[in-house]
Amino acid sequence: MAALPTIRSTIRRLIAPVALSAAIGMAVIGALVVIAAQELDRVAREDSVNLLASAISHTREKVKQVALEHSFWDQAVENLVKNFDRTWADTNIGPYLQDAFDICSTYVVDAKNRPVFASAKCKTKTDDPFVRFKGGLENLVDRARQSPRDKSPTPQEGLLWDGKYVHSVTASALTDFEIVDGKETPKGTDWLLIVTIAFHEETVSEISKNLLLTDLRIVRDENIGSQAHLPLQLVNGETASHLVWTPPQPGREMLVWTLPALFAVFVVLTGLTALFVRRANETGRHLENQADAVLDEKARSADYLDIAEIIIAALDLRGNITLINRKGCEVLGYSEDELIGENWFERVLPADESHEIKAMFREAFASKTERVLHRENHVTTKSGERRLISWQNSFVIGPNGQITGSLSSGQDITESRRAEEALRQKSAHIQAVLDNSSAGIHLKDIDGRFLLVNEKFAADLVDEKFTADFKPTPENIVGKTSHDLVQGKVADTFRAKDREVIETKSAISYEFEMKDKSGSPRVYISTRFPVLGDNGDIMGTGGISTEISEHAQAQAAAKKLQEELAHILRVGTVGEMATGIAHEVNQPLAAIKNYSMGMLRRLRSGGAEPQDMTRILELISEQAQRAGDLIRNVRRFAHREADGEDEIDVNAAIRDVASILTNEAVARDIRIDLDLNDDLPRIPGEAVQIQQAVLNLVRNGMDAMTDIEPDQTARLLNIRTARTDGDLIKISVADTGSGIPERVRARIFNPFFTTRPAGLGMGLSICRTIVKAHGGDIWFTSIPGEGTVFHLTLPILTEATRG
Repeated sequence: MAALPTIRSTIRRLIAPVALSAAIGMAVIGALVVIAAQELDRVAREDSVNLLASAISHTREKVKQVALEHSFWDQAVENLVKNFDRTWADTNIGPYLQDAFDICSTYVVDAKNRPVFASAKCKTKTDDPFVRFKGGLENLVDRARQSPRDKSPTPQEGLLWDGKYVHSVTASALTDFEIVDGKETPKGTDWLLIVTIAFHEETVSEISKNLLLTDLRIVRDENIGSQAHLPLQLVNGETASHLVWTPPQPGREMLVWTLPALFAVFVVLTGLTALFVRRANETGRHLENQADAVLDEKARSADYLDIAEIIIAALDLRGNITLINRKGCEVLGYSEDELIGENWFERVLPADESHEIKAMFREAFASKTERVLHRENHVTTKSGERRLISWQNSFVIGPNGQITGSLSSGQDITESRRAEEALRQKSAHIQAVLDNSSAGIHLKDIDGRFLLVNEKFAADLVDEKFTADFKPTPENIVGKTSHDLVQGKVADTFRAKDREVIETKSAISYEFEMKDKSGSPRVYISTRFPVLGDNGDIMGTGGISTEISEHAQAQAAAKKLQEELAHILRVGTVGEMATGIAHEVNQPLAAIKNYSMGMLRRLRSGGAEPQDMTRILELISEQAQRAGDLIRNVRRFAHREADGEDEIDVNAAIRDVASILTNEAVARDIRIDLDLNDDLPRIPGEAVQIQQAVLNLVRNGMDAMTDIEPDQTARLLNIRTARTDGDLIKISVADTGSGIPERVRARIFNPFFTTRPAGLGMGLSICRTIVKAHGGDIWFTSIPGEGTVFHLTLPILTEATRG
């Protein structure tokens, strides 16, 4: 295609011999006045015929080779033949043949292989075929020179390598004939035509049938001079045109009318030359426009191929790569130059797959039908990496009905297939978890319809009354709601929890109870969580429900044992404090006795005034109240059963503890200071348990100061309450003892750990259990030689805890 823009100049070069012949003819007219004019004219005419014959013979070979090599010219040649108007003078075959002539690398050499003629592509020394092929052409040339001299000499063809490309090379002897004894006899010639075409794809020999130029014959006869025969045949064998030119053999007697005749011929030739040049210019412009359009279309097609984000590759019948786009080069890691001409099956496909795929292509080629095959196979990149490609393979049918190659488009699915495999493995893992989980697992959409449940959910979390309507399998549950599976109250709870999760977009945990198939209550703990989309919008809810019936029973039993233990410890504590409590109770009783004796003496003496009696009775009542409160506190503290959940006044509970321990503290020479915040809110819980925790901490603090001499430091125990920044109340119990040794701090809350010889080691363990049960926390800080502070926090009463 590169030679198309130069068609007009090429045609002008072809016309030059014609114009030269006309000029020579004009000169000969002037020389006809001499006797030698006739002979010179005859020679000139004969040379012109030879020149025309050589050009047409060269062109014929080039058209044949180009048609064989460039299958994309099929349609152009076919259209040319269809539109041929059967007259040699009007046809546009000349420019077309000249274009083919220029595309080939064409040489005409003499007997010593010296160039007589060279086409446009053979202008440098390196283009000389004898130089290019380094002597490899000698055998082909020798065969051509030795070929039989007949009307249809067979061109000698072969494939030669120039170090870079394979060339199709044709060598033909230029043969003309003369009539000897009435027979056409080959006339010797030393000229040889050499045509070379470089190619990268398999040629299709049938293409040449679209245009067939039969061999040119030049016949010389002593009587009629020379004849040039140029038949142009169509595929069906019909002769489209036939040119026969027989120059006359002038004699001396013809000299009288030769001058006017030659002048007329000159005028006709001049007119034809002008007409031919004009038609050549028009044809050249037309072909230039067509060439520009073809080049533009080719550029656009190349752009389209490179823009496409899929691999596009074309193979010939041998499997050699004839086309590959940018994406294909990018995936394979090669440049286009590294791939064009290479065998696809050997260069690109891995060895373990190449044989099977190659066999598939052979079968498709042999079927001679146009079809599309889908296949997935691996390719091997330049770096050795295996990539998986999904191919759509189509097989191209040529004008002769034969498959000429394949065109394939491929999508690199390596990463997507890896992602699919990872997803399959992940799904398998998830399914294994679902199938083997001891918890009931489910997912719901935003409207509460089940999207997924596992076997455990289907087996345990469907009410038996609903199983009469359908078999509770995971597949049958999908699409139903909680009200389709369980009793109304439980379903209402499920729906309420789902709405809470949707509104808050937060996970929640709660316990619920439902009956099993035998009617026994079963307890479950369920965690509900939101299912969010990529944009953060709520898409549904999920839940994991685990049966904790046995755990709940064990927990209840443990709580019962804990309460029993706490009661035992409280009774033990009361026993330890019996002396102090008795002394504390004895004080109001002694006061009551004294007030009663005094009032009795006044009554016996008759000096008692009513107002005095009233005051004495009030004092007796106050002391009785004091003794009663003390006994009531001790009795409530030592009671086996707790009072149940209540709203606790922390300060009041601490004051009750202090009143119980006042006498013991005095006996130990310890001062108890209360630093209580009067604005504290109430807390939820059981007052007796809170009192027990505080009492244990206070008595531990008193025990810690037993070894401190009173004259060394003050034995001071401080109880302080405050509200933290959050919704918590903080209670601190500080002593001025010797502190807790570093070696025992890690075990201080362990059950049965004690540093006192007579202690059980359960006081602090019970304290932590009570505090944790009330949703609080407990810890301590201790400085050796200065004392220890125990801190505990408890949540205050809120609407949520009250509900």
